[in-house]
Amino acid sequence: MDFNLETMAFRKWRKKHKLTNSAISLWYALMEVNATVGWKRKFNAPNSTLQEITGLSKQGLINARNMLKENKLIHYKKGSKGCAGEYQIISLVKTLDSSVHSVDQAVQIVDPYRSIYLPIHRQRHGQERQADEQAIIYFYETHIGMMSIFGREELLSYRDKMSDELILAAIEHGADNGARTVKYVVRILEEWLENGLETVKDVLAYRKDRLKQVQKTVPFPKNEQDDYQALFDELRREG
Repeated sequence: MDFNLETMAFRKWRKKHKLTNSAISLWYALMEVNATVGWKRKFNAPNSTLQEITGLSKQGLINARNMLKENKLIHYKKGSKGCAGEYQIISLVKTLDSSVHSVDQAVQIVDPYRSIYLPIHRQRHGQERQADEQAIIYFYETHIGMMSIFGREELLSYRDKMSDELILAAIEHGADNGARTVKYVVRILEEWLENGLETVKDVLAYRKDRLKQVQKTVPFPKNEQDDYQALFDELRREG
């Protein structure tokens, strides 16, 4: 499964279907657990683990799971003594039409080193805003590591200052360059804010300009990847 594509498909699906906050949270929690075991077709997930991730009570978890089952988003087989329940997440990318890949649903970062799809940010409230927060947290924790409650609050606070797509881009840039803390990503976000960057296109133009500056100061770069690494080495020193 591709988390970014599945998330976009999930958002598209939710435009025509209603889910409770609990069911949305459980879907993201199951995606997180599945990622940790290597994206298996079927996987086991203890109730205690899912409750810890989602904050749901035992009955809340049961209700959320039933809703996902009723909407054919998951298959579930009850566990036995000493064995957790078995889940299978139904891929929405495979069941929805190809428009999930269209440009009005996602922004593809045109980068010579790596490309990912990022969801377009729109002002959201209620269920969708909470679900988007879960997506950002998931993306950070699967690319960099677990966050403290304070770290989550600090990172999510930037949603009031910039788009989700930029936050996700900053997380990936940090992960690609050895980030281990939220502070590293925050420094990237602060730099983009200070330079008035509002879109992925702005970021790419800014990075190109910075890369040209680094090329002038780094003697005999071997290739573009070395230039790119030199840019982030410089950012680390500045941080």
